[in-house]
Amino acid sequence: MLAVGFVAAVAAHAQSGAAGFFNPLSATQNGVHLYEVSVHGGYFTGGTPIGVPTVGAGTQSMTGPFTIANASAAFGWSRSGERSSFSVNYSPSYVAYPDQTELNAMGHSFSMNWNRKFGQKWSVGASATGLIANQEQSYFSSNAFGTAASLPTTFEDLAGAVLLGKFTDAQLAAALTGTSARLLPEQTYLYGHRIGSGSLQAGLTYAASERMSFHFSVSMNRAQGLNSGNSGDTVSKLLIPKTTTSNMSFGWGYSVSPRTNIGIEIGTVRTFSRLQDGYASNASVSVGHRMSQHWLLQARAGGGLITYTRQSFTAPKKPQYTVGGSIGYKLRSHTLLAAYDRDIGDAYGLGAGTTSSATAGWAWKAPGSSWSLRADYGYQRTDGSSLLNTESWRATGGVGRSLTNHLFLSVQYAYFTNPPLQGSVVGLLGAESGVSMGLTWSPSQYR
Repeated sequence: MLAVGFVAAVAAHAQSGAAGFFNPLSATQNGVHLYEVSVHGGYFTGGTPIGVPTVGAGTQSMTGPFTIANASAAFGWSRSGERSSFSVNYSPSYVAYPDQTELNAMGHSFSMNWNRKFGQKWSVGASATGLIANQEQSYFSSNAFGTAASLPTTFEDLAGAVLLGKFTDAQLAAALTGTSARLLPEQTYLYGHRIGSGSLQAGLTYAASERMSFHFSVSMNRAQGLNSGNSGDTVSKLLIPKTTTSNMSFGWGYSVSPRTNIGIEIGTVRTFSRLQDGYASNASVSVGHRMSQHWLLQARAGGGLITYTRQSFTAPKKPQYTVGGSIGYKLRSHTLLAAYDRDIGDAYGLGAGTTSSATAGWAWKAPGSSWSLRADYGYQRTDGSSLLNTESWRATGGVGRSLTNHLFLSVQYAYFTNPPLQGSVVGLLGAESGVSMGLTWSPSQYR
């Protein structure tokens, strides 16, 4: 891939007109850019799930320690103006298993974000994401907060994004809003070893005054298991082979003071799966406050009701409460973001009454230093579903060092647990840990 990039660059310089647009190594902001090329090697302590079987099916998995190798590249194009911004990113990858070569596979990641202001009061935005990858490629990846914490943003940008949903940085907007197709193992273990996901989202915002605003959004998401090279790993054996969700929400926000804001959110989600078809409607109130120039807090509370038109298991009939909170801290070198939420329903289509989740991301990089540190945490649990235990979590940590202006070395460690499934599902997924080392080369500073 790197060689192709250099050839493309030479060819582009030799041509004129529109050909310069496709120069991946161009030093200008516009045009198609090669953002980075990465190679990684990883070692895992035990087998990983090749598929979560239903009753009577055997568990297909790799047993004992194993290694993987991964290579990827990231391309993109972006354009920002005074009233609009547009970006497209694509990343191909290839993962290899030296001990089980039939599982070798290509991966693909795509994202697109567009935002535009109309006049002084109206703004509209749209995004699309897509992903095809193996589970092992995700064990060391950052979650939304981990990605946001590592960006060189200001506290004002971070507070506006977390508390008000206002974005002045395209990368921060992509990190916090374009995550529905992320492959996070603590959330996607039910879809087996190889997963495909995608999303579409559109939103409209109206600023009635300097203090008050309204917003409306619609979205659709899809996640599903894909067949891998293992003959025993077929989508038909999965308890949840695919899930489709659609969401519509309306919100109101008001700034009580420059440091305090309140909001109301009303929404409904429809979920389709093999086990259920139904709606989860909810309403919540939130209060956000900037405690200082470094701290921010937000609290959320509300309730909702689940209504099923088709279900395989007994569903909760009483209203369920929702609660959540976020915290953010930023200094010159440190950034920390964390959140906890208890929502009604579940994203899989298991028929759960509630889903509890926690997310955290931390990053450190001193100005002028070639060293950096990062850590991520993710947790999820569903209650009231057909499964007796769906608790899954993952913690990762890493250290990186810039070897040159364009070459970066990273070492990461991950520990993760998948639940000991019971009830209608047979199999023990258990805990696992792994270590990864990689080199990343970036020819361009533009994103």
